[in-house]
Amino acid sequence: MSSLHFTGYHGTKKQCAVCILREARFEPSKSSREWLGKGIYFFKEDVLQAFTFARYYHRSKAVSVLKTDIITENYLDTTITKHRNAIYELLDEVLEALKSKEGEFYSVILSYFPELEKGLIADSSEGYILDIMYLIEPYDLVICPYEIPKQEKKQDFRFKPTHL
Repeated sequence: MSSLHFTGYHGTKKQCAVCILREARFEPSKSSREWLGKGIYFFKEDVLQAFTFARYYHRSKAVSVLKTDIITENYLDTTITKHRNAIYELLDEVLEALKSKEGEFYSVILSYFPELEKGLIADSSEGYILDIMYLIEPYDLVICPYEIPKQEKKQDFRFKPTHL
């Protein structure tokens, strides 16, 4: 796999940014219910989107954007068919294990994620699948496009505004 090197921007509350700078480390989210699972979320090369997202998410004007270099060779890129297919394959395996409610894989899933006993949680499946994938084979980064809310495509243009 090729090496990635880009600038990542992380928008957060001002007091959280002060803490991150003081401790010289980001505190990863701890919930698999988040969009891409546990981790730290960055916007690739897009300081304005990080700022806009932080203001919206925290419902505050007191936000900061932190900048960092991101370098890795160990990543999943959902825009690459091979990577996307691996994620979908695991999704099918997890769905089958949760449906059958038996086998070693089912037991392992429940040992890490007991809340999945009743099945994948709506609007959280990506986070759980990526966190299960991480348990099987750890990675440093997931790249995933996301449509920018409330932005329509321009007339006569085919693409809808997205960020990574």
